[in-house]
Amino acid sequence: MKKFHFDLIVSSIVLVAMTVVILIQIVFRLMGRPLSWTEEVARWMLVWATFAGSSYAFKNGGLIRVDFFVKKLFKKRGRRITDIAAMVFMTAYFVLLGVSAATYMQMTINKGQTYPITKVPYAITLISLIYCGLSCCIFAVKEGWKAYRCEDTQEKGGNV
Repeated sequence: MKKFHFDLIVSSIVLVAMTVVILIQIVFRLMGRPLSWTEEVARWMLVWATFAGSSYAFKNGGLIRVDFFVKKLFKKRGRRITDIAAMVFMTAYFVLLGVSAATYMQMTINKGQTYPITKVPYAITLISLIYCGLSCCIFAVKEGWKAYRCEDTQEKGGNV
């Protein structure tokens, strides 16, 4: 059964939409009637594509991982310990990302901050950071648990 990759679908749709918005801006600028809203919308889409894409990449082993020294210096037990430690640190990082973004989003909502041209709440871009933090945190906990239970996640294509 194929997995449903929400992150990949969101980042792909947003990248296509961002391309269309930028092309609209180029056409209107060449016609001498530049649009003011396209830059703001393209910026939101870039943030969403970045964080949805990074979540997908983290879950599918697409992020850079330097494990040369781990493989050379440690036997299987040592690798397991480093995998668990890596996932603990990744979990802590993504919890910090999500909590910081949620705190900042609450602050922007309380202050009523909006983008100057479109008047859309600033929180729209921060939702992507919260989603990325939550999604990657859940995945890191699952991978850490697999490493703890001695399942070899590296051979199965995981990111550990």
